[in-house]
Amino acid sequence: MDILDIITQPTPPGSPATSSSELSDPLTGEGSEHEDELPSLTSTLRKRRAEDDTNFALTTSRNVRLKTDDEKSVVRFAQLTSPQQRITMYAELKHVSELFTRIKPGQTVFTVPDSLVRRIERYTFVLLISPSCHLYIKDDSAFKLILSHLELNPQWGLTNDIKNSMAQYAAVKSRLRKALTSRRNILKTLMKASLGYVGDKEHTAGQEAPAQDILKLCEAVIASGASAVPTTPKVSLQMLARFAFLHKILLKNLQSVPTARVTDDYWSLVDKNLKALRERKDNPQKISECFGRILEQDYEAYGDNARAEVSNEVPPLNVFEDNDSAL
Repeated sequence: MDILDIITQPTPPGSPATSSSELSDPLTGEGSEHEDELPSLTSTLRKRRAEDDTNFALTTSRNVRLKTDDEKSVVRFAQLTSPQQRITMYAELKHVSELFTRIKPGQTVFTVPDSLVRRIERYTFVLLISPSCHLYIKDDSAFKLILSHLELNPQWGLTNDIKNSMAQYAAVKSRLRKALTSRRNILKTLMKASLGYVGDKEHTAGQEAPAQDILKLCEAVIASGASAVPTTPKVSLQMLARFAFLHKILLKNLQSVPTARVTDDYWSLVDKNLKALRERKDNPQKISECFGRILEQDYEAYGDNARAEVSNEVPPLNVFEDNDSAL
């Protein structure tokens, strides 16, 4: 029930009321016995004022495009006496105040700490360019490995408070997934360009630019994320061999029929081939020899002019290296 419905109800029985006999005509000074003979000027003025207030209430309500029910409510409010209007507004304010006390404040927007963002960018870059990367997309392997390392080092930003907050923890994981996706896309774009494929299309009818040798590709890969690491990594033979492997699979993917799915199929295909290779070669030595042969094939296809620049003494890139505490 609207507040106006309450205060405009008929006066309950027994309540004091002013009888018409107690009113006197301001012109004659006489009582109610003269009401039929001469209308009261005061009553006429009150009636006109009430009509003016009603018309004003209607006009104002329509000007602000109130709904029909709200319009009627404003008209009824205009017909109240001044004390009744003040009481009504006070009651409405108390009601609104009560509603405000029931409103729960919304959660503030969580921002992943900068120190944690830097770590995420660092490890997604280093892991995906490392020849020791076990899987790129399958089973969330890369995601789980980095997240686990961050959880073991809460001083970098992934504190227990964040882990215990469902929303904040989800924001961190979302940031990590996006960073991995972005880095994979960058690597794929660089490899396509090194193969002579340019543009945004996943499938190109043919090579459109000269292909680059594997060393130039690896140097471009390192340059793409050098700002994310404290020390710029050096190209190793193992890195050359891994990207020659990625090269080979990407070329097959690009030359596949245009109807092939390409969203994540390339990296899924990489993981599939890595798994098959490990299953066929039952020890690290055989796996290393296989990667060596793939690298030699890449040399033959795209050149090895700068081959001598890569020292055999450069160790493979370690994702979680000794100077891991450095920013």
